[in-house]
Amino acid sequence: MSVRRREALVLGVFSIAFGVAGCPPGVFARNKRKRKVRQYLSGLDAVASAQVDVHAEFLASDRWMVDVVLKDDPSTESVATVVRDAYTKVRNLARVDEVNMHVSWDQGETSVFCNLPMKDADKAASATVEAVSPGMERVQVAEKRISFGYRTAETLPDYFILPPTPRR
Repeated sequence: MSVRRREALVLGVFSIAFGVAGCPPGVFARNKRKRKVRQYLSGLDAVASAQVDVHAEFLASDRWMVDVVLKDDPSTESVATVVRDAYTKVRNLARVDEVNMHVSWDQGETSVFCNLPMKDADKAASATVEAVSPGMERVQVAEKRISFGYRTAETLPDYFILPPTPRR
């Protein structure tokens, strides 16, 4: 039996074995890339934790969902580095065109969320870090909007959900 024929036969046997076991050969490569992304993000100084989920698609490329939690009160430079450089590096490690990346951190008493991809993400995230004030509860930065949530009341009035009923 020739070497080529033997290689083709072995490859065919492995493909059938993995197919029968419910584990397509691409799973191993995907898991390796997933591990590399997680190791890269965990190695960054500003990152407290990172979670990587990959949703396999049959007719399109896989969907990559990455959640990154930064350490509390990161510097503007740390946020810009993670948002700009880490996003590009993650795309390259995953070998995909787009990754849905969610970066969050606490800035004082304010929770800040940044959803990627977006244009000029590092500038938007840096400006957000500088704009956070003590009265803010939440800031969310996305492609076409920035939303702010404020702490305004310690307790809600009794008629908050239903309007007061007239007394008879």
